Amino acid sequence: MKALQKILEEAVDFDAESVTLEYASEGLEIYFMRGHMGAGHVISDKKRVREIIRDVVDEANLERKAGGTIHLKISNKPYTVRVEEYDNFGDSAFRLSLKA
Repeated sequence: MKALQKILEEAVDFDAESVTLEYASEGLEIYFMRGHMGAGHVISDKKRVREIIRDVVDEANLERKAGGTIHLKISNKPYTVRVEEYDNFGDSAFRLSLKA
């Protein structure tokens, strides 16, 4: 869960309400959203992308459903992350909503 934890820590540093993970030709696009504003970057390392997606699916228990919850601590503060999987032009994409 180390790769996913790092992304969620970045989201908290950005004061994001949600994180979107979508596949693109360059790799995995990661968007940190707060209200109508956002920032993001692309991870092109395929091994790291697989690790992130595996972490999301495993931690949120998405093997047989499109939504789940992850409970974790970031900077010693408990967070609940609501995960929704959706279709994005034939690929799975994920929206992670953070709540302290």
